[in-house]
Amino acid sequence: MAISGPFSLKYNEKYLSYINDNSELHGFLQFSGDDPPSTYSLFKVEMAKTAEQLFSIRSVFNDKYWVCRLSNNEHDEHWIVAEADEPNEDQSSLTCTLFKWIFIDSDRDQVQLRHVNLNMNVSVSETYSQSLLSIFGNGLDPSARLESDVFELFKLWDVASSKEPTIVAFKGDNGKYLQVDPIDGIAYLKFSADDNQRLTVWFECHHTDHGIYIRSKSNGLLWRHDSKVILADCSTDHLSPDCNSLFHIKRTKTKENKELVSLCVGKFYCQRNNESGDMKDCLVAYASNITGEAEVRMDKYSRKLGAYRN
Repeated sequence: MAISGPFSLKYNEKYLSYINDNSELHGFLQFSGDDPPSTYSLFKVEMAKTAEQLFSIRSVFNDKYWVCRLSNNEHDEHWIVAEADEPNEDQSSLTCTLFKWIFIDSDRDQVQLRHVNLNMNVSVSETYSQSLLSIFGNGLDPSARLESDVFELFKLWDVASSKEPTIVAFKGDNGKYLQVDPIDGIAYLKFSADDNQRLTVWFECHHTDHGIYIRSKSNGLLWRHDSKVILADCSTDHLSPDCNSLFHIKRTKTKENKELVSLCVGKFYCQRNNESGDMKDCLVAYASNITGEAEVRMDKYSRKLGAYRN
């Protein structure tokens, strides 16, 4: 299966992250991230030009490719680092950057990664306690499945290839579309629209290297994380990579031939509020895990058809 957009890997409740500090581990990859995918924990697949189903992996943070840093002893651990300037598709080379997915389950969200040159699975280091990404040089059967070499795969929706903003609508688990639905003059977002035939349910996604800005088509303002709620009231002034208007859209699974996604902001997942009161069905963000209320269907607007597609 080809993965066209960014992805992240998770193991033992931690996201794989690029180590960017002045320590001896600079450039290593470590399962240490607590938040939903940040720039440090985003990676991209580049399919090989010389072989099918094989690919190189590039770090979004430093634009370098994963490569194996070999140990002096072939029976020791070899480290996976993001430091290669160019992909190397020579499968006989020790600096080959090619990998292959091994999917564990039918949903294809549990995976192993096999290094093509060494024909060994990438795993979590057993030598050190830092949860570094490595390859054991112990001659294990690559078909063996260890707890430390099975990872949770998160596929993120990529709009980088779009020259224009992508226009989308979100349908919640209650069967209603998300729309700008003001309460006392405040631009809340609420799963309350019966269909997508109104402007209030459509939003523009603008891609940056750090995430996605989501703008309401009806009031022209960006989404913003305010305490626990998401509001559509932010102007484009004073935006920065650290602002609370940057989101990620993560693919979760397919249900009834429809792709479901979850929205992330900071370290939280967005979800439909199911508590009673005026805020019922509003979009909120305080969950650390994906719940049923956090999975939404994303419809894309087709300019050619003058309508949406899903």
